[in-house]
Amino acid sequence: MERRFVCSKEVTLSQQVADDEKYLISKILIEGRLCGSDLMLLSDMSKHGSLRQLDMHGVTELDTDDLKEDGSMDCYPFYDNNRIEEVSLPNVSSIDYPMFYYCKNLKCIEIPDTVKQFCDVFLFHCPNVEEIYVPGDLRIDYDGRYQSDNCFAGSGKLFISDFDGWPEKEEDTPDSFFTYDGVLYENDVCGISLHRYPAGDERTEFVIPEGVANIEENAFNGNLFLRKIIIPKSVRNIEEDSIVGCSNLETLIFMNDKFGMFSCKDAMYAYSIKPSGLNGSPRLKDVYLYADDPNEFEFGIFEGLENIGDITLHVPCFCAAKYRNQEVEFCKFPNSQDIGGYS
Repeated sequence: MERRFVCSKEVTLSQQVADDEKYLISKILIEGRLCGSDLMLLSDMSKHGSLRQLDMHGVTELDTDDLKEDGSMDCYPFYDNNRIEEVSLPNVSSIDYPMFYYCKNLKCIEIPDTVKQFCDVFLFHCPNVEEIYVPGDLRIDYDGRYQSDNCFAGSGKLFISDFDGWPEKEEDTPDSFFTYDGVLYENDVCGISLHRYPAGDERTEFVIPEGVANIEENAFNGNLFLRKIIIPKSVRNIEEDSIVGCSNLETLIFMNDKFGMFSCKDAMYAYSIKPSGLNGSPRLKDVYLYADDPNEFEFGIFEGLENIGDITLHVPCFCAAKYRNQEVEFCKFPNSQDIGGYS
């Protein structure tokens, strides 16, 4: 069953959808205004009914204030929804409330040019979305409610943006977001950051491009295909929880001579939980470090790994003694081997 509704503040979607048909509608087109309770109704219609295609392109007013007072995950529209498949977002300037959280079967989401700002928990863990368009001037609302940047994390098979390609000259690098080879990058005052690697990308090896300075939080969240990640010399920092839930990752190669970690969370949160760069990689078995001086490498990135004692640390042969004498409070690498030189 297909239906079209024109909604307003006076005549809401909830008033128009009859109880005996709400679970029978498979495709719905909505125009006008939507509020938070309407979104929850649509979420229920897809999760427990037949709704698979949702076209909100004609919606020009989106008011989620009635949801913000609660803020619990029970009030996230389309939370843990494995049935919705196609969505067209409203023609508004901002999507400022979490939507599409763990939508494993979502395959298509159309983002209008009008949308310039997303909530920091938007489109989380939707790995089967074929393509995610990210406007070059997009802003992400880091309001601190969720203590984490989860926007687009664990989602997509491919990212595209207004600027697609690696800038040949530094002055050609666009401000804010751009894409290259399906990966989302961000340029700001700290340099180029790898913002999101698509969770549905089926490559088994990824070489981060030379020129990237930072790896952002949740950058590699939930990719089940990667077995090797090579980090170039240009990368200087990794945010906490940058490589999360990569359950088939086996090898990490750090080409850097210096490497650090920083926390994007507030001071109180960071104080109570020590930040780490990696977790959820139970098959990780080989880590290659090319830093001459172990004091220049932030070993805290490994603190979240439960299998730390099973990992072999490979280091340059001419400074192996320095690594063996390095004291790391939380972990030991009993299986250390030397690598003959740089490659």
